[in-house]
Amino acid sequence: MDEVIRTDLNDGIHHIIRHKKTSGKVLDFGCGLGFLLQILKSNGYSVSGVEISKIAIEYNRKNGIPVFSEIGDIGGSTFDIVSAIDVIEHMESPMDFLRSLIQLLSPQGFIFIRLPVINGALFLKDRPEEWKFVYSPYHLHMFSTTSLRYIAGKLGLKVEIIQDPKLHATFSGYLIQKGISMPRMRHNPIVPPWIYAKYLFARSRYKKMFGSDAVFAFLSR
Repeated sequence: MDEVIRTDLNDGIHHIIRHKKTSGKVLDFGCGLGFLLQILKSNGYSVSGVEISKIAIEYNRKNGIPVFSEIGDIGGSTFDIVSAIDVIEHMESPMDFLRSLIQLLSPQGFIFIRLPVINGALFLKDRPEEWKFVYSPYHLHMFSTTSLRYIAGKLGLKVEIIQDPKLHATFSGYLIQKGISMPRMRHNPIVPPWIYAKYLFARSRYKKMFGSDAVFAFLSR
């Protein structure tokens, strides 16, 4: 699972470096064990995170990454990049969540997210047995790219969707070519191995049904 997480986050770094900023202050909301922040820090970014897990907070701090337990602890700081990878679908109010992230942006800053998408959900209308591969009790909302654009538009945000199913196969070569260092990650002490297997199986089914299981998106004012 760590390898899967790392590959997914590598995709995110690829998009940030290639399409947007090569330096700056980054806040990762729901940073977990700080995989994304470790990679960015090793490439010259100033990083910090927000995370509710006490284990993850301590883990990050031991690795020299400052982590807050809630947004209110940040104070008046602003950031060039505010990321939220696989977070927005867990929020009770996605619009309120995005509003709180907007307040953390520097004048030229942007929000960088990844979220699961169900653009082909009508396909499941006559196949209810397949919903178990899409629905999660921890996902309070399900998005399409259209609904993401709608919500962002209501908040005055422009949306740039990034979807590249070939990226996983090519990203390692891109990093080597650019000379971008990738620190070795340790075993994840939070999530047990049996969840890894379910995660991989569900994602493979999801991709078969919809062609892609998630998209990255830049949100900017």
